[in-house]
Amino acid sequence: MKKGFSSLSAEDLACTMINPDFTIDFKKNTGEDWASSYQFKVIERLDNCKYNLKWVTRNAGGNSTLDPFFKMVKDGDIGRVVEFMRQTSHS
Repeated sequence: MKKGFSSLSAEDLACTMINPDFTIDFKKNTGEDWASSYQFKVIERLDNCKYNLKWVTRNAGGNSTLDPFFKMVKDGDIGRVVEFMRQTSHS
């Protein structure tokens, strides 16, 4: 089983890029500086798999019915994401 940086998915890596507190929390919990140790590797891996960060960080102008969905995804609220999907699939 892979552990550490190599086990992170593209989605996990994308979260490190958009969460403004990630580097602070990482340093506090591990003592390592994420930006100097891993940031380049993150960008390289996301580029290699052609992961588009824009869908996670986009702003639909407040009129989209998907805005709440993207907010839940960004917050990592899996329970609400599942409930949202259930509700919208029955509509």
